[in-house]
Amino acid sequence: GTIGDCTHRERGGGDILSNATDTIFGVIYDCPKHAGVQIWGCRLLSALFSDERLLTSSVTESQHNSISALIGNVLDHLEVILSSENLRAVHESAICLLSRISDCSDDLLAGKEEAFSRVVDGIILSQPKSRTVAMHGCHCISNVLHIRENTSHVLSSIMTDFEDE
Repeated sequence: GTIGDCTHRERGGGDILSNATDTIFGVIYDCPKHAGVQIWGCRLLSALFSDERLLTSSVTESQHNSISALIGNVLDHLEVILSSENLRAVHESAICLLSRISDCSDDLLAGKEEAFSRVVDGIILSQPKSRTVAMHGCHCISNVLHIRENTSHVLSSIMTDFEDE
């Protein structure tokens, strides 16, 4: 099924998508030293956000509320995980997930610009030599952070610190 299909099915007090996300983050938290778990967790989450309906706002109001809350939850979890992890591959997987989420319609992302800014800024500044982080970070900035005042600072640091490998 797709993300839209999963948000309306009740199971264990919540929708399947939220339960899947909680399970993925539970495993990530249970294995904080296992980079592979963190990387694959981000990849699984990215797959959950691949539904084309998220790009065009063609979800029901109930699905919209559930998905919007889920995006906030993912941002909160990533901020916690990445604050203690400096492995390049984990940051690259996380920024790819954020890039996928940033493709969602503006109404799903509304009110989450500050959280996106903190997480994206942190990843970009901690991995200034990663081409993947630079590319997906700029994608996030152009999709979500274009209204933020400090966007020019982040872009400036990317252009100054990034070295082609």
